[in-house]
Amino acid sequence: MIKTAARGVKLDKTIFEAFSKKLKVLQDSGDSRIVAAHGRWGISDALPESVVWSESIEFPAPMLVYDVPALEEMLDEICNAGRDLFEFFRVSILPTLEARTKDFVAQIKAT
Repeated sequence: MIKTAARGVKLDKTIFEAFSKKLKVLQDSGDSRIVAAHGRWGISDALPESVVWSESIEFPAPMLVYDVPALEEMLDEICNAGRDLFEFFRVSILPTLEARTKDFVAQIKAT
């Protein structure tokens, strides 16, 4: 959907390709984003250096165990991919959209 919208504003091919690559990095972190955002997180005395993720509070439920550094790395990758995409959009795409919007509004006012 985002790529379709980007095509719709007819971005420069180089900018569109760079945007697509950054978007793919964020999309590739999809499974990690789902785990980070959904489910239940907890700790266990039996695993003092880890956090436990569960699909549900119902028992038994599938569980995953993450050591804290691995979880921090996963979250950093997700945040960095999102930040990179947003920054690219802000610097490389937003000015074009703003200029086109101003032109469009000026055309409407002129009629």
